[in-house]
Amino acid sequence: MQTLTRLLIWLWVAVKLLAFMVGLGYIIIVICNALVLGAEELPTPFVLGREHPVIVRSVYDGDTFTLDIDLDFGFWLKGETVRAMGYDAWEVTRTRKTVGEITDQEIAKGKEARTYVENLFRNAKVVTCESSVIINQDFDGTTLARRYRDPYGRLLLFIRVDGKLLAKLMEERGYVRK
Repeated sequence: MQTLTRLLIWLWVAVKLLAFMVGLGYIIIVICNALVLGAEELPTPFVLGREHPVIVRSVYDGDTFTLDIDLDFGFWLKGETVRAMGYDAWEVTRTRKTVGEITDQEIAKGKEARTYVENLFRNAKVVTCESSVIINQDFDGTTLARRYRDPYGRLLLFIRVDGKLLAKLMEERGYVRK
C-alpha cells in the first residue's frame, strides 16, 4: 500500500511538472510571436492563425461583443470586448462619430443585425475566434505598425460560428454597411 501511495505521489508531481512546462511553453510561444512581429509590447496572447473557443457573454451590436476566450492550458481572457473583423455592421445608436449622420432606418437595421447575431450565438454548437494582425504603413511609408486593438480598445478578432466566418454570414444577410 505504501508503494502505491508513493507511486501516486510521484505521478501527481510528474503531472504538475508537465503542466508547468506546457504553460511555460505557451508563454515562450507568446514571446516568440511578439519578437517575430516586432511588437514593441507583448500582444494579447494568441497563437497566430489558431482558433480559440469562446463563451459569448453579451452582444452590443452586430460586430461588437463581450467574450470569454479560452487560450488553452487553463488560461482565459474574461470579459474581453471584441470587434469582429471582416465587416462593419449597422449601428444601434447615434453615438458613433466616424460614420456621419445615423438614420432611424440604420438603427432599425442595426437592431435587427444584433438580434440575428444573438440568435446565431445562442443556437451555435461552437463559437471560436481567430487572432488578427492589422498591418498599417506609418506616415513616412517605411515602418510597419501592428494593431491588435482598435482605437476604442476592442480586441480585433475574426469570429466563426460553427466553422463559418461571421463576416460572411452577416454579408449574406445584408447586415453589413457598404
